[in-house]
Amino acid sequence: MQDLLSLSASLSLEQCIGHLLCPLHSGKDVDRFRRLQEEEHYGSVFFNSRPLSEYRDITSAIQSVAASPVVMAADLEAGAKSVLGGHTPFPWSMASGAAMDLEATECMGRATAMEGRHAGLHWTFGPVVDLNVNWRNGVTNIRSYGDRLERVIPCARAFIRGVQAEQHMAACAKHFPGDGMDERDQHLLTSVNSLTVDAWMQSYGEVWKSVFAQGVQTVMSGHISFPAWQGLEAEPVAALPATLCPKLQVELLRQELGFQGLLVSDAAPMIGLQSRVREEEAVLRFIEAGGDVYLFAEPGKDYQSLLKAVHTGRLSEERVRESAGRVMALKQWLGLAEAPLGEAPGPEQKEEFSNAATRLARAAITLQKDNGRVGQAPSPGAKLLTVTVDYEGHKFVPEELDTFDQALEAAGYVVTHCRNPTHSWILEHAQDYETVFLNFHILPHMIMGHTRLYCPQAMMFWRGFYRSHDDVRCTSFGTPYLLHDQPHLPNMLLAYSGVAPSQKAAVDVWLGKRVPSGTCPVKQPRIQLQGMEVFT
Repeated sequence: MQDLLSLSASLSLEQCIGHLLCPLHSGKDVDRFRRLQEEEHYGSVFFNSRPLSEYRDITSAIQSVAASPVVMAADLEAGAKSVLGGHTPFPWSMASGAAMDLEATECMGRATAMEGRHAGLHWTFGPVVDLNVNWRNGVTNIRSYGDRLERVIPCARAFIRGVQAEQHMAACAKHFPGDGMDERDQHLLTSVNSLTVDAWMQSYGEVWKSVFAQGVQTVMSGHISFPAWQGLEAEPVAALPATLCPKLQVELLRQELGFQGLLVSDAAPMIGLQSRVREEEAVLRFIEAGGDVYLFAEPGKDYQSLLKAVHTGRLSEERVRESAGRVMALKQWLGLAEAPLGEAPGPEQKEEFSNAATRLARAAITLQKDNGRVGQAPSPGAKLLTVTVDYEGHKFVPEELDTFDQALEAAGYVVTHCRNPTHSWILEHAQDYETVFLNFHILPHMIMGHTRLYCPQAMMFWRGFYRSHDDVRCTSFGTPYLLHDQPHLPNMLLAYSGVAPSQKAAVDVWLGKRVPSGTCPVKQPRIQLQGMEVFT
C-alpha cells in the first residue's frame, strides 16, 4: 500500500504547485492533456458529461502518466446520471427536501459514489447546502434542499453519509459562505449574503457546522461576499468574494468554524471572481486568501503564475505545500493508490438505487393548487395534449419530457405532444383534446441568472386558453415558484425534477393511482412593493 501522505513530503515544488490546480478536461485532445499532466503535475481534473466508456479510457490514460494518482472531479449533484448516461436517474435535491426520505437520500449518495467511482471519478461537487431564501435566485432553486434548516441539514447530512461511505467518493459542500440570499447570480457578478453576523450564525452557520460534524471532506468557496463579517455592511458592493477574502476563508471558515479539510474555489471563469481582479492575479489571490485548489485553472498560465510568485518571494513554498498536503490527504482518504477505478455496481445494488430514485420521486410530488382535477383520470382512451414549456434553443435545455407521454399512452390514452406552441396554435387546437397537460421544465442555469417564465414562453398564454378549456392540468418539473408568475393557472403539481421517475410519479397522481404526499420545502413569494419612499 502506497502511503501518499509520506509521498507528499517528497514532492518537488513544481509538483506541489500542480496540486493546487484543477483544470477542466474538455475531452477533445487526450494526448495533449496527458502531456500537460506530465509537465504541470495536476492533483485533480474536472470532467463534464460524456459516455461511461470514454470516462474510463480518459481517466485511465491520465492516471498512467501521473507521479501520484489524480483526483477526478465532476458535478454529480443529482447522481452520476448528471454527467454519465445510463446511470440511476435521481431527482434534483429539492425533491429530497420535499420527500424527507432520508434513507432514500442516503442511498442516492451511495449510488452517486459507486456509479461515479466505476467511471474513475472520486470527487463530487455536491451537495448544495445553500438556503434558497430568495425565490429569485438563479443558482440555487431546485439544486437546494429548501429554505429551512430542518430540511436542508438532515438531507445534506444523509447525502454526505452516502457519498462518503467506505471512502468511495469525497463530497463537497457548497457554496461558502452561502448562496440563496441575493437574487443575482455569482456567475455574472459577486453576489452578496446580506445577513447580519448573528442571523448568519443562526442559519447558514448552523448548516456549515452540521456538515462539518458529518465529516464532509471538502468545501467549495463561492464568489459570494458576506459584508457583515467583512466590515462592509455600509458598502456591500465593495466586499470581495470569499474566493479572494482571507477574512472569510481563513478567519471564518478555518478559525471560527473549525474546518480543516480541502477548500476548492468555484469555477475560475465566473464573473463573480474575474470582475474583481486581473485574470493573471486570480489564482494567486485565491491561494493567498487561504484556498487550496483553483477550479478550471488555465493550463500553463496559472501554473506559471504560481511558480513565479514563489520564486519572487510573494508566495511561500510552505503555503504551497500546506495546500498540496491537503490534496494528498484527500487522495490517501480515497485510497487512490490502490484503486483509482471502482467496480461496477451489481444487479442488486442497481435495483436498490433504482428503487430509491423512485421512492424520492413519488414522495416528493406536492399538490400546490387544485381545482378538483387531481386524481380524476380522463375518460378511457381519451385524446390528450401534452405541452412542454421550457427554454427551447438555449444551451442548458434538458431532454424532453417524453416519459410523461409514454406513461399516459401505457394507460390507454391517445397522446399528442407539442413544445412551446404559439398562442394561436393552442387556441386553435386545444379544444380537440379532452385534457391538456401543461408541463413546465424550467431549471437553474437554463438561462444564466434566471428561473422564471419569460416573454416567448408567456406568449402561449395570451387570450388565456386555459379559461375556455374545461380540463387543463399543470405540473412543474423544475422551479416551484411558477404560480407567482401565473397565479390564475387552475392547478399545479410540483415534481422538482424532470427525470423519468418524477414524470411517472406525476402521471400516477393525475390519474389517481397515488396521492401526493410531498411538502414544498420553500416558502412561496408574496407580492411586495419597493421604493414606496418615493411617494411619501
